[in-house]
Amino acid sequence: MRHHFAREWQLIAAAAVVLVLSVGLGVGIAGAGAGAGPAGGGQQEPNPQAGERVEAAAIHVHLVSGSREYESEASLRAWKGSMLETYANVRITASWGQDGGRDLPDLEPLGDADVMVVFLRRNNLPEDQLARIRRFWESGRAVIGIRTASHAFDRQTNAVFDRQVLGGSYSGHGGDEPRIGVELDAVNRDHLVLGGVEPWERAGKLYHNRDNAPGTVTLLTATGRDDSQPVAWVYQRGEEVGGGRSFYTSLGYPHDFENANFQRLLLNAVQWTTGRALQRKE
Repeated sequence: MRHHFAREWQLIAAAAVVLVLSVGLGVGIAGAGAGAGPAGGGQQEPNPQAGERVEAAAIHVHLVSGSREYESEASLRAWKGSMLETYANVRITASWGQDGGRDLPDLEPLGDADVMVVFLRRNNLPEDQLARIRRFWESGRAVIGIRTASHAFDRQTNAVFDRQVLGGSYSGHGGDEPRIGVELDAVNRDHLVLGGVEPWERAGKLYHNRDNAPGTVTLLTATGRDDSQPVAWVYQRGEEVGGGRSFYTSLGYPHDFENANFQRLLLNAVQWTTGRALQRKE
């Protein structure tokens, strides 16, 4: 899978170079068209501003993994390898946990991370570890949730993390479907996170998120035999949880990670949530 990812990311890396050059020339990283701002409405993305210099410091990504059914560790390890091979200004640390676990190892690097990527399922963690994770999102830093992140923790923590941090409304899922069409949202198709992303078809189960938080910006919708659901969105968090930017997708099967559109989506999400551009290695 690693070689497959490397080939796909060569295409993605070209887009990142364009982003970096555009910032340097004063064009800026901005969503164009209706709904491009964090709460819709077509406003220019605030980070980074037009003409602002791209920071040289590495973007520190911390992965929080533990979702057995969807093979989160294998997928995230391959994604991590491809990112480190392709981009010069990224640092990636990880907590490799267990599905339904009671402990997350190696959480210390989260303290100075720029973005936390959560692909975890129903962990009942000790209070000191939950407190470390809460401090992260309450600091206003970037959060990316994948698939089971909507129910990553215990019930009480999920009520805050899913609704207030990710902006979601997870209430279960449908059955297996061999063909699900993923489409760009007609209003928000010019959002930065959708740059280079095209419609595609995939198999799997649709997660139900019918009542997302006010202010979420739907980016992708998936349609199966009898149902249609939002499957990717961005969210500007409220001050009650510290503010900051979040991205969530209910996609995340191993075959999603092998798809160039999904890979581009995650790449763009890292840049949008942190407000910084990834720089391809020379």
